[in-house]
Amino acid sequence: MTKIIAVTAPRTAGATIIASNLAIAHQWRAPQKKVGVIQLSQIPDLYHYMGFTHKRHMGDLVSFWKTKEWGASLLDQIVQVQGVEVILSPTLRGWGAIDQAFFIDFWALVTKRYDVLYVDMDPKLPSWVWTAVEECIKICVNILSMGPASFSAYEQIQNQYPSLSEKSQIIINQVDKREASEVRVQFSRLEVPLLGTLPVDTKALWHQVYEGIPVVMQRRSKLGKAIEKIIDHLL
Repeated sequence: MTKIIAVTAPRTAGATIIASNLAIAHQWRAPQKKVGVIQLSQIPDLYHYMGFTHKRHMGDLVSFWKTKEWGASLLDQIVQVQGVEVILSPTLRGWGAIDQAFFIDFWALVTKRYDVLYVDMDPKLPSWVWTAVEECIKICVNILSMGPASFSAYEQIQNQYPSLSEKSQIIINQVDKREASEVRVQFSRLEVPLLGTLPVDTKALWHQVYEGIPVVMQRRSKLGKAIEKIIDHLL
């Protein structure tokens, strides 16, 4: 059975970049497994962060649905590789051509392809997308920033999808080194599932945002090293 690890930021906190790097690090640590990452978002930007020039995405397969060509091999037409296999999301306009029945069949193809699948989930997706994915999720990694708005948005998602509560863990992103130990102490007192904290590493982020070089592929990136440590808890 595919291990589905959803990565979501209830309020913008870097879920897409973190999901892509977790997937790459996971593939490195478990080379015997087939690991993938898929972005499900109405504002797709993963292609940019991974340095892809072609934006092939799941919407490109709609015309093949319910034809004799429909099958697992079709995924090869949209999969791209940057340290790990990547499946991109259509734009908001492209989502208009995707209905629930197509997505369920597409999702079945994707989950059969991988041993481990990271899913960059947009909280604003239609509820039927969340419903289809939710029941398959093994771990839900919530990316938060240090601020009440981020935590409030996290609580709203937990209330909306209560089945995720027992599967949820939290990563606090962009934490100053001087604050990291205090953050861990506070979370242990609150009994909130803290998976880890990630440091401020502006230079590494720039390289990924503007050059498409994932932070875990940057040898001197302290953010990349922190992400690799988190993988120990997700294997």
